[in-house]
Amino acid sequence: MNKLIDYENTLVDKIKKMPERKKIKEIENQIFQNEKSLSLIKNFQNAQEDYSFCLRVLKNDQKLIKEKQDLLYKAKLEMDNDKLIKQYNDLLKTINEPLYYLEFKLISLFQKRGHHQC
Repeated sequence: MNKLIDYENTLVDKIKKMPERKKIKEIENQIFQNEKSLSLIKNFQNAQEDYSFCLRVLKNDQKLIKEKQDLLYKAKLEMDNDKLIKQYNDLLKTINEPLYYLEFKLISLFQKRGHHQC
C-alpha cells in the first residue's frame, strides 16, 4: 500500500509540473478577459438553466422542452467553437485522459481485490 501511495505522490507531482497546466492557467486568464468568450459561456449557462427548469417544472410541455434543448445545443456549439475555449478544452483533455485511465485502472484493481476477498 505504501508503494501505491508513493506512486500516487509521484504522479501528482508530475501532473503539477506538466507544461499544459501552466498553459491552461494562461488561457483561463485570457478567457476571463475576453468579452466574447465570457458571453458565450454565460449564454451556455443560461441555456442550461432554462433547459433544466423546463425539465423539472414544465415537464409536460414537450414543445418548449425541445426548443430549450435546441437552444442549449446551439449555445454549446457556439461556445465550443470559440478559439480560446477550444484551446482550453483540448489542453484539459490532454491532462484528464491519462487521469481517467489511471482512475479506471485503480478502480478495476480494487474491484478485483474485492472479489477475491469474498
